This record gives sequence, C-alpha cells and structure tokens, in this order.
Amino acid sequence: MRLPLVSGMEAIVIGAGSSGISSSKLLRSRGFSVRLLEKNPQSIRKETLDMLEELGVIVLYGDLLPYHVEQVDIIVVSPGIPISSISSMVHSLPLQRYPYIIGEIELAYTFLGDEPIIAITGTAGKTTTVSLIAQMLEANNLRVFLGGNIGTPFSEYILAQEKADVIVLELSSFQLQGIHYFKPKVAGILNISENHLDYHSSMEEYVQAKLNIMKRQTKEDFLLLPHTLSMLEYTYSIPSIIRYIEEAPLVESRYLIGNHNMENIEFAYQASRIFGIDRAIVSDVASRFRSLPHRLEHVIKDKGVLYINDSKSTTVESLRVALQSMNAPTILLAGGQFKGGDLNSLQSELSTKVKHVILFGASKEIFISAWSDYVQITSCTTLQEAVYEAKRIAQSGDTILLSPATSSFDAFTSYQERGELFKQVVLESINE
Repeated sequence: MRLPLVSGMEAIVIGAGSSGISSSKLLRSRGFSVRLLEKNPQSIRKETLDMLEELGVIVLYGDLLPYHVEQVDIIVVSPGIPISSISSMVHSLPLQRYPYIIGEIELAYTFLGDEPIIAITGTAGKTTTVSLIAQMLEANNLRVFLGGNIGTPFSEYILAQEKADVIVLELSSFQLQGIHYFKPKVAGILNISENHLDYHSSMEEYVQAKLNIMKRQTKEDFLLLPHTLSMLEYTYSIPSIIRYIEEAPLVESRYLIGNHNMENIEFAYQASRIFGIDRAIVSDVASRFRSLPHRLEHVIKDKGVLYINDSKSTTVESLRVALQSMNAPTILLAGGQFKGGDLNSLQSELSTKVKHVILFGASKEIFISAWSDYVQITSCTTLQEAVYEAKRIAQSGDTILLSPATSSFDAFTSYQERGELFKQVVLESINE
C-alpha cells in the first residue's frame, strides 16, 4: 500500500536541506505544484535557488503559518523539524481537508517500484552497518543504492531512474517519525539508548520512532534485533523471521575495533544473507573495511601514541562504546553541547580505561561535577588547546581519543567539522 499521491496535487516542503531539495525535485518531476519553505534565507546557495526556479519550485522564507496549508494536499517535513509540532498546528486549524504530513523517506517510497529494501536504525552504529551491508552485496555482484541518513536522500534514487537490486537505507528517528506505509524487506534495530531528547518530547517518543521501522512489516519480511533488546510487546505485526543477533563472527578487521563493531558486522551479515551473501564474503569485506570518518577513526600513530577521532560520539552511550573499545591507557577529549544522559554511569569505564580527561567546550562544568571524584581532569577552552594538552601528557603506548559525548553546536556547525579540526590540529602538533 502507498499514499494516494497523484499529479496536480499541491505540496509544501518544509526545510531546504538536502532532503528538502530532493523532495522538491521529486515532487516537481511527478507533476506536483511545489512550495519550499525555509526559515533561514542564507542557507540556500544561489545555484540551488536558480535550479529550483527553473524547475518551477516557489521558494518561501519564514515559519510555517496557517495560510501556507489552507489548500495543501501534502506537507513534506525535513529531518530535524519536529513533525509533532507541524501536525499539532495543522490539525488545530478548521480546514475542509487535512494534508498528509510525511517525511522524505515516505515520499520516495510512494514512487518506488518493487525493489527490496534493507533499512537499519539504532542509536549508534548505523552508518558502519549499512556501509558494510552495501559492500557485502556489491561483492556478490548486486547493484546497490545506499542512502538515507548516511547522506544521499532516498528521493535521489527515484530521480535517477537507475534500478538497483537492493536498496540499503540508514534511518534516523527523525526520518522514521515521518513514515506511514514504508515497508522494508529487512528491518534492523541495532540498539536503543538515550539520544535526541532535546528533540523528542520523551524517551518513549524516541523509542516509538525507532520501532516505526517495522510497523508495516508482514510475515514475508525479516526483523533483526540484538539479543539485549526485548521489544516484542511493541510489535505491530510479526515478521516471518525475528533474528536475535547474539554472537559476533570470527573475523579479523584491521580498522574496526571494539565488540560493538563485531556486532555491526554480524548485523550486516544477517541482513545480507537473505540476498545470498555467505561467510566468505563477510570475512573478506570486514578484513578490508576501513573505519569511517569520525567513527573511531585511526588518525595517526606518532612516537608510540595513537590518535583516534570519534567525533561522531554525541551521546553518553556512544562514549561508553568508545571507551570499551580501548585497549591502551587513554587520554579522553570530551565536551561540547551536552544533550543529556547519565555521565555517572561511565564510572567503571573511566576508572579502568582512562588515565586523564581533558574537557573543552560549553558543558565542562557538567562533566566536572559528574567525574571529578574518580578521574583526573584538565579543563581547556577550545579543542585546539585540548589536543596540545593531551600531546603534552601522553606517553608511548597511550591512546588520545576524541569522543565528546556531546553535540558540536556550541563551537562547530557539525560533528564532521569538529572531527576534521581535531585531525588537522593533531597533524600540525606532530609536525612542529
């Protein structure tokens, strides 16, 4: 079943990021009248504006107001914009008909053919897992589209009109709140821990968003869950096979470290085996797979000190995973814009893995309050200062780990910018 969207309908897209731009292009290609609403006029580049104008997309600026939706058939909400607030506003209006309120994933799915989908969500490990899946499938000579939260909007696949054998999607809780009929052949939930509570109204809302990934699955489909995640009471329908991922495969990987990455490999295998992937392919792909940028990424080893960039660590739980992966005395660089979570729960990992913590950024006092009783702490103003302080303290055999456990928005535009600066400063400090 798909949404009954037909040419000639009126649509408004909220948010002009990559998802919103792709949604606008797809809607115009299918004959919709499209308005694109963006709060920040400076966020759209001139060449993008020219392209949208050529396609016939009307670009508006500001907040969504009642008059924007009076004659609208569909509202497409970009990730990161709370769908609940849009829905509440729309349904408070005395409209003769209410529009569909969806995300870009649902929009693209509406126009998809019969291609099977592997969809993966979870608080941590999504990007590594879907990247492994894609490489395993490609190693078996299958054509793969890899997209979603990993960077390429799903709508770009529909627009390209180049059919893949399998579609692999990384999906965030933001994206999963905007689905209605989306139904993957294989759904996987890697893990669930506290995250994005600055966006979601509660942990329950966050969990339910993740569980949406399987709500349309039937007995013909497959659901992958970790053995630690008991959520059958939430199941809307029971897929034919619920596989609990319990044991990591016996594979060697030069660049993927930690038990969590072994579990990611196993998830990737279980998702791929439905399409004919065997253990030999798993071992080959895993042995060659490099850690992705900003995810326990090996930067360099200098004078016996290993530098690791884990800037993607934006939660307490992701920091826990990073620390559990360390096999050497660790100097931890942490801090930024704290999103919540129990920092005190890391006492065991800090006591056994960390020799020194160097804090930077906006939330230093929160970390100091939680950790000062059981680990040595130095406070710096900037990430640059923290790197040089870590280098001064480090001895041969140590690891310097950037794993902030926070968002980056106190000082950076993204975790990627934070990680790139870390790598730049590390190399500069070594070459001095």
